[in-house]
Amino acid sequence: MLYMLSLGIVVYLPKAGGRAEVTLPHIFTDDELQGFFYEADHYEPANRCQADVRLAKEYPVLFRMLYCCGLRNSEGGSLAADQADLENGVLTILDSKGGKDRRVYMAEDLTELCSEYYSYLCQELRSHSYWFFPGANPEKPLRNSSVDRAFNRFWNRTRFSAGCSNKPTVHDLRFTFVTDRINQWVLQGIDVEVMMPYLQKYLGHKSLQDSCYYYHHSGQLYESIRHMDKTSSLVIPEVPDYE
Repeated sequence: MLYMLSLGIVVYLPKAGGRAEVTLPHIFTDDELQGFFYEADHYEPANRCQADVRLAKEYPVLFRMLYCCGLRNSEGGSLAADQADLENGVLTILDSKGGKDRRVYMAEDLTELCSEYYSYLCQELRSHSYWFFPGANPEKPLRNSSVDRAFNRFWNRTRFSAGCSNKPTVHDLRFTFVTDRINQWVLQGIDVEVMMPYLQKYLGHKSLQDSCYYYHHSGQLYESIRHMDKTSSLVIPEVPDYE
């Protein structure tokens, strides 16, 4: 086009460039999740200082909370202790993405795990912690970068990491939560379209389209889509057998 312009030929130069390639999320399989949490649970820090030993106890709980509740990395790491109602199993997420607040309900087993963990934390710090997941400096919360490094450390120790072409990130725990939740609804015969607005609020999404973005980027949902599909078999019906 520049050459044509140099010749005096009128041409149109589009202003917008090409779109960047979209990286598909890594949806964990059940085996991958088990392997990841096994490594998180059994990790022993090389440096046996008090802060590293404590963080080794924090990360398994944090990553389970991110997966089981579909939280963003920043929502879990910056959770204040008074935002976790461990008696009723409710997390209050304040000023999250888009300046939104919401309540997130935990399952009973996760609530019990969090209660045991926080009792350990207070005993370790010899006082009530302001942060539910304090960083190496207990007066500050965990940083996203620290959580990312811990995630990579545990994932790289699993037997799945070497052959994985789509390296997962912390945020993929949130994607996996959405995938698993929708799959369970489908297998239980629950109307997904009815439940999606509730999932939207639970995730803290601004619109239903944001939640559907997670839905449409998940390869593991193909089986669920097949279960919900009532029309494709009518487009090209099976050919009957003839003698």
